[in-house]
Amino acid sequence: MSLYDQIEEYTRSILSTYAPVKLREVPKTVHEPVFGSSIFEPHEVALLDTPFGQRLRHIRQTGAASFVYPSANHNRLEHSLGVAVAAGKVAESLRRESEGHRLVDDATLMALRCAAILHDTGVGPFSHVTEGIFNEFPEIKLIRAQNPGKFDPDKPHEMLAYLIIKSHSFKDFFANQIVKEYRLPQIDPEQLADMIIGQMDDPDLKGWQADVINGAFDADKLDYLQRDCYFTGLRMGIDLDRLLSNIWVESKRNEPRRLKVMT
Repeated sequence: MSLYDQIEEYTRSILSTYAPVKLREVPKTVHEPVFGSSIFEPHEVALLDTPFGQRLRHIRQTGAASFVYPSANHNRLEHSLGVAVAAGKVAESLRRESEGHRLVDDATLMALRCAAILHDTGVGPFSHVTEGIFNEFPEIKLIRAQNPGKFDPDKPHEMLAYLIIKSHSFKDFFANQIVKEYRLPQIDPEQLADMIIGQMDDPDLKGWQADVINGAFDADKLDYLQRDCYFTGLRMGIDLDRLLSNIWVESKRNEPRRLKVMT
């Protein structure tokens, strides 16, 4: 079986045994040490409750680092929550620009946060320690060779997340159990997958959305730099408020819009 077929079978088998329960119609408040209290909408809670989200509870964010830093026991689910919050903060900051409301509508904000929640779907059981093993898989080498420049060679988990989200089983689940059930604006899983690998060079010039999830100053870094330092006890400061006040989307003719930060 090709890796595409294996991913399809894996996704189908997981989602076929999962019966989502619509527990609430109101947002849920989550409190954690990095961003404090944050609001998660019902459809976001539903995504977090899937087996793909709950699996991340059992994967340490920093792999084997706890053998050196004993308090570094935070997990990938906590990180995914933080990335969603950071992505939302970036989007809200962009909205304050002169054309922000046209650039970041409600559907775009929802899509960014969904991509953030799903961005670690393909991460291995020992976080980035597993990446070297993934890179030895012939199927991963083949897909990378067939798509030169599309996937980061140091982050094969992004390719796996991309393939999971683009699978027919996941797209059917997302359309029926998330978008339809929670009456959301149309959100395309194909674009969520593109955001996760940092590739969105589409005709609509939306490359900046990929930059929010996987770019030079992405929401992923805005969370893990703070979270990993907090739980390891290392001291490093990020002036998040200043960064957010100096962020914008640059437009050039016939090129995708890119996210920029004034340093």
